[in-house]
Amino acid sequence: MIPLLQWNLNGYTNNYNELQLLIQDHAPAIILLNETHISFNLSAFTPKQYIGMFHNLPHISTGKRGIAILIRRDIPHKINAIQSNLLAMSIEIILVKKITIICTYIAPDEHFTSTDILQLINQASTPLIFAGDFNAWSPLWGSPIANKRGKCIEDALLSSNLICLNNGSATHFSTHSTFSHVDLTMCTDTLATECEWSILDHLHGSDHFPIVLKLHLGSTTKNHKINKVFKTDYADWEKFQTHCEINGNNTPISDNPNQESARLTKIIRSAANVSIPHTKPTASSKSVPWWNKEIAELRAKKQTAWYEYKRARSLVNLISFRKANALFRRSAKQAKRKCFQDFTSKINPSSSPKLIWNALKKLSGVPRNLTIQCVKGPTGLVTNPSDISELFANHYSETSSDISFSTQFQTSKTTTLSDTSYSVSPLSFSAKQIETSISLSEFEFVASTVKGKSPGQDKISYPIIRHMPKSLKLRLVKLYNKIFNTGVYPQFWKTSCVIPILKPHKSSDELANYRPISLLPCMGKILEKIVANRLMWYAQRNKFISPNQVAYKKGQGTLDALIQLDYFITNALSSKNHVSVLSLDFHRAFDKIGAHIIIRQLRKWKIGQNMIRFITNFLTNRKLKVNVNGFLSSTLPLSNGTPQGSPLSALLFIIAFDDISRMIKNYKGVEHQIYADDVLIYTKVSDVNLAQSLFTNILARIETWSLESGASLSLDKTHILHVCRKQNCNGISLTHNQTNIECKTQLKILGLIFDSNYNFNAHCKYVRNSLMSRLNIVKYLSSKHSFIHPNTLVNVVRALLTSKIDYGLPIYGNCSKSSINLLNAPYHCAIRRSLRAFPTSPIKTIMAESGLPTIQNKIIDSSLQILAKTAENTNPLLNTTITHATKKRKIPRIQSAISRCLSFAAENNILRNATRKFTTRHPPCLINDKILQNKLMFLSKQNTPNEVFQQTFAELESNYTNNGWKLLFTDGSKSIDSTSLAVVTATGEIICNWLLPSTSSVFTAEGSAILHAVNYAKKTKGKFLICTDSKSCMSAITSPSNRNPIIEVIRDAVIGAPQKIQVMWIPGHAGITGNHFADLAAKNVARTPALTYYVSSKQDILNLIKHKRHQKNASEWKTFKHHYAVINPARNRIIYSSTVPTSAMKTYTRLRIGHTIITHAHLLSGKSPSICPLCDDTASIKHLLTLCPMLHPTAHNSGNIDLIKLLSEPSEKNVMIVYRFLKTNDLLKYI
Repeated sequence: MIPLLQWNLNGYTNNYNELQLLIQDHAPAIILLNETHISFNLSAFTPKQYIGMFHNLPHISTGKRGIAILIRRDIPHKINAIQSNLLAMSIEIILVKKITIICTYIAPDEHFTSTDILQLINQASTPLIFAGDFNAWSPLWGSPIANKRGKCIEDALLSSNLICLNNGSATHFSTHSTFSHVDLTMCTDTLATECEWSILDHLHGSDHFPIVLKLHLGSTTKNHKINKVFKTDYADWEKFQTHCEINGNNTPISDNPNQESARLTKIIRSAANVSIPHTKPTASSKSVPWWNKEIAELRAKKQTAWYEYKRARSLVNLISFRKANALFRRSAKQAKRKCFQDFTSKINPSSSPKLIWNALKKLSGVPRNLTIQCVKGPTGLVTNPSDISELFANHYSETSSDISFSTQFQTSKTTTLSDTSYSVSPLSFSAKQIETSISLSEFEFVASTVKGKSPGQDKISYPIIRHMPKSLKLRLVKLYNKIFNTGVYPQFWKTSCVIPILKPHKSSDELANYRPISLLPCMGKILEKIVANRLMWYAQRNKFISPNQVAYKKGQGTLDALIQLDYFITNALSSKNHVSVLSLDFHRAFDKIGAHIIIRQLRKWKIGQNMIRFITNFLTNRKLKVNVNGFLSSTLPLSNGTPQGSPLSALLFIIAFDDISRMIKNYKGVEHQIYADDVLIYTKVSDVNLAQSLFTNILARIETWSLESGASLSLDKTHILHVCRKQNCNGISLTHNQTNIECKTQLKILGLIFDSNYNFNAHCKYVRNSLMSRLNIVKYLSSKHSFIHPNTLVNVVRALLTSKIDYGLPIYGNCSKSSINLLNAPYHCAIRRSLRAFPTSPIKTIMAESGLPTIQNKIIDSSLQILAKTAENTNPLLNTTITHATKKRKIPRIQSAISRCLSFAAENNILRNATRKFTTRHPPCLINDKILQNKLMFLSKQNTPNEVFQQTFAELESNYTNNGWKLLFTDGSKSIDSTSLAVVTATGEIICNWLLPSTSSVFTAEGSAILHAVNYAKKTKGKFLICTDSKSCMSAITSPSNRNPIIEVIRDAVIGAPQKIQVMWIPGHAGITGNHFADLAAKNVARTPALTYYVSSKQDILNLIKHKRHQKNASEWKTFKHHYAVINPARNRIIYSSTVPTSAMKTYTRLRIGHTIITHAHLLSGKSPSICPLCDDTASIKHLLTLCPMLHPTAHNSGNIDLIKLLSEPSEKNVMIVYRFLKTNDLLKYI
């Protein structure tokens, strides 16, 4: 049954609350509204889970009339274009059958004929529902008489196959206290038996009764099951671990990986069932959040008054009804406002980000994922969820089936996978390293880094695995090693549960419009993450993956590819050349790439048999189930593609795609960048015909590779961009497989819109439109009755708007000022709204008060941050490009992002070590507790006396020295002017002491000191225990994901020589003699002549950029002559306490900015300056707070507090003093 609501609500905004109540009571799938009073080309906020379409006639300038159709988001539909002089809209819904719905409103003074009505009806090609307010009378639908308009409708009914569904009930209560029948619902005769028409008894704030039409088309909305999952936030972990221990002891270990994985699942699930609560299998409530008992009682009284009036139509009863109705409406409005205030008051900076964003989604009306109602099948529409799930499963299975690919693909796959003769002897050192046994510490590190809570079919999520007892973790690690050594991967872990999610702005009845989201068992994904980490290290150490591929590599991303393209284009344009860019798109490459391509590549890498067997088994014989509305399909094979949802899949995909990079490198004069399956090929050869020939040959090579690999080109999404500033220069014309590849003047490349003139004006307009959309969220959250904390709103602006501006800013930020200025208006408006300042508040003051940078500053800073990328040297290609740029003597006519960086680098001398790269010999995952001595770290620094530290250290020192170990002590020191390091022996002998650049951090100094100690230990005979008081360095060394070059060298050294070099943490300033010697030596370096050790980490460069920005802002701030510059001379951002009322902060902020109603309203109105409301002097902030003679006694009674001074000393106490002063003297309305 599909409920449809038809209503002339006499003002959409006026009756929005009543509309929400009707939605709560009747849950209509479609809502047809008349007299919305919304003008032409305007729209309005729609209720949650609905899409709104609003329409009015262009010549209606008074804001009257207007119609709207609201349709639930999960209902497949399309908008029909109609030709008519009448105010009408048409949509087509696609459920069990296609139905056209026309909504119309014909005003009482509007003339029409039966021909006009028939013209509307005849435009429907499917069964029709025709509804609206026709202002027509006829006995046919209950009117006592027929007017001319009613006769036109009668003629239309007689001339068509429509049937009027009205049952004679009155639909309108006029201002003359009479009832009439003007709202009609008509339908095609074939639908009449499936329609149930009824009218509601109450007006709900309008003068028309709502009409409910129920379409009995078959069950499409109730076939939904809610699957229970574990609520880990409320788990009793101690009880869980106890039951895991008991269950584990009672369950024997199996040598069969499939059987052992099933037993582990049973152990964990059994323990979780008694210690972790489940989600309740109940649907969410439909009630509006502001509904309460009082409003329900007022609504009941209103309805009673209406019944009394209908029973006895007297003036007294009519007045009683209208009073009851007015009281109900006022109370509902107040309750809604209070609910909004209470809800927003809970959102403050101390709230968790998850709580904040969930609240913002609720406030913004973002709907949850809705059920799938129907999809198109081979024989028509399918509405049963079980059948839909089977349809999706068959679709995904058939797409990946071998028979869907070419003969070359099938032959190559069979040949590769059936070849069991692969062997490598001897294995390289690095290949042996990735085949070592998985350790508990490696497992725990990976388990601690994986994110999310979504479980697979076994309902075991990452938090559950992290809280398993040690005995069960060891058992799971043993299973991992068994799988890795035998290559037998549990089948259950290879079976994915796929949930189809509708793509944005796509029709919901097409299978291709859904994105498959795959859920895999978390125990298997942790093993896959371990293997992925090892394989990535092996690939990068041996430089097997092309540096042109920037996807899924730590420290790299789309910006790397864009920087390279930007440098190439600007160089070409600077030399008055042109650039041709070919952007390739592949059709579902992740789902179609063949496993044989990956295996073939790995064999070329000469990895060990264990790794080959594991990945082969992992990629083959996979299966899937599809979950639609809680209904699971049968299990079907998934023959090809990299498994979606697996941490290993992304790496395997770029391994397979590495073939493309090698192909393109064979063509001279052609460069390329690849991000996953997005391939950019570009050249600056001056001969356009030669460029065309190169691109043609490359496409032919890729086409041949596609036939064998399965990843086919999508030619309709493959485009060319010709970037040129010459006159009369024709672009490339390219044809492939009889398909013309379009040469565009604008092309979106990795999220940035490039144009043929390379001015980025189109991209700035695109970003502006996106900012305007996001600004609406900020406006709503900062509305009059919102109590959201200003600091939280500033963070929302940073997350929603600045993140959009920041993407690609080093590239497009160098465009014209007029283009960049397009972004200023929405950005500044959002900041003003977040502070609750006025729309005309000065830019400089609001930027300083919010702590957000200007867009111009962001352009400079984001460009300079490219330097930070070079410090970790994760992208050798980028470093090569920067090295090439530094050798250029002339400044390019058109500067790239890299060129702008280099001038800053030259000024600050921070790029000297950018191209150094240390190649690790050992996988970082091999780090473990045996190499690092952490016994002292378990003692709390605050609660442990120095004597205990000294005694514990003495015991450890004795154990090590008795076994022939020598102790080295390291320390780093930082002052305002210098940074230094030192390494000493236990007796205080200085091994080395260096100065570092003053911009280096303490972390860099401490890490460099450890590094020097490591290098000394390598060259010197004996065993060395390196003692450091830096916990941050110890944490970095133990974290395999830390890519700091200094830390990488230290980690690799201690992994490679654990019997010679170990590192131990000791507390600083705890009376340990060696630490005292190191501390003195590091501090004394700055006082004596010493060599400088040039080293800069990524964070050091970022800190330097931040420091330079602060210096420049401070310099500019000194010249800013404004009241706010006196209040905030250091230009500091103010962080208010989360307990300060929002109203008080709004007042206080406006006073600090110096922009209030009484001081600046006259500028907008063109009047003379305002005078003080209490005396005749000119109004100013200083006058109100300190000088007004009428307020002097109040200030005297407050202890003669200088209120102006309080504005420069923000605190909760001062904010409230100023606020209470203004409130006591009734001055808040002037602020």
